[in-house]
Amino acid sequence: MKTFTFKNFKNLAIASLFVAFLSGCMTVTVGPGGGGGVTLTGEHQELVTTVQPWQDLVIMAPAVVHLYPQELGTVTVSGDAAVVERLVVTDGGGTLSIELPGGITFGGHAFTAYPLVVTVGTGNLQSVTAAAAATVYTQGILNVDSLVLDFAAASSGYFEVAVSNLEVTAAAAATIDITGSADSFTGDFSAASLGRLAGLTVQDAVVTAAAASTIQGIYVENTLNASAAAASTVQFRGNPVVTYTAVGASSVTGGW
Repeated sequence: MKTFTFKNFKNLAIASLFVAFLSGCMTVTVGPGGGGGVTLTGEHQELVTTVQPWQDLVIMAPAVVHLYPQELGTVTVSGDAAVVERLVVTDGGGTLSIELPGGITFGGHAFTAYPLVVTVGTGNLQSVTAAAAATVYTQGILNVDSLVLDFAAASSGYFEVAVSNLEVTAAAAATIDITGSADSFTGDFSAASLGRLAGLTVQDAVVTAAAASTIQGIYVENTLNASAAAASTVQFRGNPVVTYTAVGASSVTGGW
């Protein structure tokens, strides 16, 4: 297993790019417990490192993550140098983890000048876990046997898939947008989470929406087992055999 930060990454980097920030510096808080003010450098930094083979991806940082369906063996990180150098990357045991300890608070400033961007090849991807307002995109179709997605804490994911088994968990205002196909689908959405599934076709599905969550437009061909509770909604398409429960101002409806 290997764990490192990018703080002294100039010696490790394959490539490094700096661009002047026109609007001046900005102070944010980066670090455990929200302590330690950090002034953004106003310099854009892009760094590349090699990683060991992995199948489980964990993102605990407010990053935009691009997943490419190929075996790259590298991770590219870009953003303001003051933020990039505080990322902690761990690879080993089949898991690639990218974390920003303590997260970031911006004191009212929008962090839009140099967003934190991570690019990585999917290789033998089996699962993605995301939190801390991460955003994950696939660039191309993920064609794997089984895929597990676990998103929380205002994170969002945009996936195009062709899989046998797809399992999704979304909580705490997470959003998952999926297109493509799956033989079997299990979805658990809670705490004001949203599943945009109008582009997804599955053979069989078991779905749960709770605590003001919504599952939109999944196309089910064979069987659907659905549960909605606490002001939640499940909307499906197709003509499956349906078993459902809906309580607490909730609904399960077809023909969406």
